[in-house]
Amino acid sequence: MKTLLRPAVFLLNRLSYPYKLALIGFVLFLPFVVAGYLIVSETSADISFAGRELSGLRAVRPLKALMHVAQEHRGTARLALLGDPEAPRRLDHLEQQAGEVIRELDAFDAEFGRTFKSADEWAQVKSRWNSLSRKTVAVSAEESFSRHTAFIECVQALLLHVADASGLSLDPELDTHYLVFAVTFPLTQWAESLGQGRALSAGMAWKQSLSPSERYRLSKLAGESQRVGAKAQTSLEAALALTPGLRESIGSPLEEARLAVDSFLSSAEELLLQPDGIQPNSQAMFRQGTLAIDAVYKLSGVSLVALQETIRTRADRLVLKRHALIAFGAVVMLLTAYLFFGFTSALMQQMGALRRGAKEVVEGNLNTRIVPDSHDEMALIACFFNAMVDSLRDQMARVAQGKTELRRSEEKYRALLDQAGDALIVADLDGNLLEANRSAEKMFGYGQEELRRLHVLDLCPEDAREKMLQVFEALRECGFSHMEHQMRRKDGTVISADISAARVEYETGMLVVAFFRDISLIKESQQRIEYLANFDALTGLPNRNLFHDRLKHAVARASRQGDGFALMFVDLDNFKTVNDTLGHDAGDLLLQEAARRLEKCIRDGDTAARLGGDEFTVLLETSEQAAVGGTAQRIVEVLAAAFALRDGEVYVSCSIGISIYPDDGADDQTLMKNADIAMYRAKQQGKNNFRFFGD
Repeated sequence: MKTLLRPAVFLLNRLSYPYKLALIGFVLFLPFVVAGYLIVSETSADISFAGRELSGLRAVRPLKALMHVAQEHRGTARLALLGDPEAPRRLDHLEQQAGEVIRELDAFDAEFGRTFKSADEWAQVKSRWNSLSRKTVAVSAEESFSRHTAFIECVQALLLHVADASGLSLDPELDTHYLVFAVTFPLTQWAESLGQGRALSAGMAWKQSLSPSERYRLSKLAGESQRVGAKAQTSLEAALALTPGLRESIGSPLEEARLAVDSFLSSAEELLLQPDGIQPNSQAMFRQGTLAIDAVYKLSGVSLVALQETIRTRADRLVLKRHALIAFGAVVMLLTAYLFFGFTSALMQQMGALRRGAKEVVEGNLNTRIVPDSHDEMALIACFFNAMVDSLRDQMARVAQGKTELRRSEEKYRALLDQAGDALIVADLDGNLLEANRSAEKMFGYGQEELRRLHVLDLCPEDAREKMLQVFEALRECGFSHMEHQMRRKDGTVISADISAARVEYETGMLVVAFFRDISLIKESQQRIEYLANFDALTGLPNRNLFHDRLKHAVARASRQGDGFALMFVDLDNFKTVNDTLGHDAGDLLLQEAARRLEKCIRDGDTAARLGGDEFTVLLETSEQAAVGGTAQRIVEVLAAAFALRDGEVYVSCSIGISIYPDDGADDQTLMKNADIAMYRAKQQGKNNFRFFGD
């Protein structure tokens, strides 16, 4: 917990109380402000969504009216093209109605076309309507029927686009979701299937004939009307079940639409059942279909009004909710701010009294008192302050008696320090040097007064200061530390020191007592021993131990990664002759030069080692035979060149045996044995060459 709170404590300890309280107040109020903002923003988003839905509903009614007019226009135009004398007059009236609806939709498009991205689709709808005018189009009855149907589908697509763009299709409330679905899809499809059936049945009644294809189309439309009507009724019944209050306004129109549609479909079925001549009057058939369609559109209009009222009520409720949230949040914030500033004022007054009392104590007035004016912890602190002043007054009386004893103690302490064989330094927990003995002066080259002006980091090299800081951190937490550390003398010389440090409690506070022992010579000896354990003293190449370790690592790595490597045994030819004739000193020089040439022939990552005598090994990271052979050939050539020794030039050659992992062995011993065998083959074949074990 202490570690977790350390950043907060670190920050607050560096601020005065006004800034502390300001920071805490900011952190306290920020979540309330953010939470309130998010809640109000979410409510505002819901209000905006409801407003967008209401804007979309403004287009649904005229679009449905345009579809209604177009459906009646389709049936009337079909009768007109079949020769009905009363149809042209009705067409004029219907086109006037369509013009009024189009002007209303033009106003909607001017206001919301860019918002809902519906301008292009509305322009296409108007263009299609112009092509349907009886004044400009003279086509067959079937062509007119098809064009009208395509126009109505275009209007339906625009209706669905507006519903999607305005968010109606994504309404979050289940009751309004069913109403939106019924108004925008099944009721529209129901009216359209009835409209197509009206146009076909009226035309058939006028012609008093019924072809097989017309019989099939009318039968299909009747079935489609029943299916879509059932879907519309199901959606409305679901909405009524969720909102029983809507049944009063929607229930009666729903029943009227059901009866009117059933009556029209019954007449259409009678028409289908007459095998030869058709008796019904076309106008009567058309009017009966119109009654059914009007009933469906009436139901759609009532549902649309109910939907608008429901969404508007929801929007009003959300507005009230937002106002209530803002008012409640403002009251809570004001009350919280009032209490917080009251607490801050009281705390600052009490802190001021403590500050004034402490200042008087510092100035020497040990008779000062703080009168607490609260019943909280600050009153307890005031009581403790008064008790502290009383205790301080008593302690001051004892200080004079202890001065002589303290002086004697310091003299003994100094004598003990100077007698210690190791360097001894006393510092505070921050690393400031306080005392040092003579051995410390000798070790670091500073005088006593110089050391007292230094920090412990001044005795460390730059790259070792972080470690020394960690030592003092450990001393703060654990109280003891022992380690080896690099130290720097006054002349810049870096030495290795064995340090034992402990935290001790002293009268003036916590101190650090550290003993330093110079172990530079011991470290140099250890490093020399470690070097000789892994490297050849004559050539500086890895020795047998280090080479075997690297070979085992190469086997493990190649096995894990699925690749290979090469191992070479290199033996100098005629080296014994050089040793015998020129002496061991010349042989040593030759071995050193051979090692340097060998290292130049290999790449970074490869390893050259001396096993002993005139035997060398090379470990290549590649197993490609061409690359390995090229490296072996370079080694043969460079070792065959003249060696310049003290008594002149000498010539030797080398024989190389090569084994490849994993082809020539899957472990280090097998690879070593096979490389040795290949090397002896090279010697048997005349020396000064190389051989692969697998050849």
